[in-house]
Amino acid sequence: MLTSAATFSLLASMAAAAAVQTPQQLLVQDATIPTINQTTFRKFAIEDMSDAKFRLHHHAAKTLLGEDSYLLLRTAELDARENDIWQYLWENEWDCGDWYSGDGDEDEDDHYTPKVYMSDGRVFDADPKSVPQQVIDALEKLSESEWKVRRELQNERYCNANVNHTNDASDEHFGKSSKTDAKPVSEPKWKAEVPEQYLQYLIPESVLQEERKASVDAWKAKDEKHKQDILAGRVSVRNTKMPDLLKCEKMEPPIFDDEY
Repeated sequence: MLTSAATFSLLASMAAAAAVQTPQQLLVQDATIPTINQTTFRKFAIEDMSDAKFRLHHHAAKTLLGEDSYLLLRTAELDARENDIWQYLWENEWDCGDWYSGDGDEDEDDHYTPKVYMSDGRVFDADPKSVPQQVIDALEKLSESEWKVRRELQNERYCNANVNHTNDASDEHFGKSSKTDAKPVSEPKWKAEVPEQYLQYLIPESVLQEERKASVDAWKAKDEKHKQDILAGRVSVRNTKMPDLLKCEKMEPPIFDDEY
């Protein structure tokens, strides 16, 4: 059981963590290296604690609140910091990609293989390690052509639907009906025909299902590890990952046409 003094100290610390809006102090940095100005970030009480004090706070808070509530508290702090960083990047026009990915996420990219997607759930292997580049280029061209034709047909159907609706309304106004005279129109063929020699690179549905399951399992394992790191005190807003602006790019401002 916690003493009354320890409980009061803990509650005061958590209340301050939720309400403190004091800007953070900037560290002295080399002016030639771009850095993130953190003065606008929300500040939390645990950031000012020494390592020893935070460990005491961590164990006391987890005991008092329980693991589920403690996870909610620390996760809310992490989410707030992440939102502040995204807001800073947006306002200062920095493109840092998926900077928040963990250090171990690079391993996930090793399991990803490039693919070409077509209609009817057809997915083709496009890994240069196992598929000739000329085959990949041909499959990508077929996929692009298929989606282009499909978009054109959708636009055509939309225009025809509007025309037919206008004609029907006009006929009804004059006591006519054009529905009885309507003739069925055969739907143009838009599905891309893949040459038989390329079908050997078609990925079976069973393999795709296994990949999807593996992806879900990997995400669950990553999420569980993140929770355990928080409960162990290894992850908190005290050591939030920050974007490396040296690896980011400045976004180009949009160009607007004067006529619009």
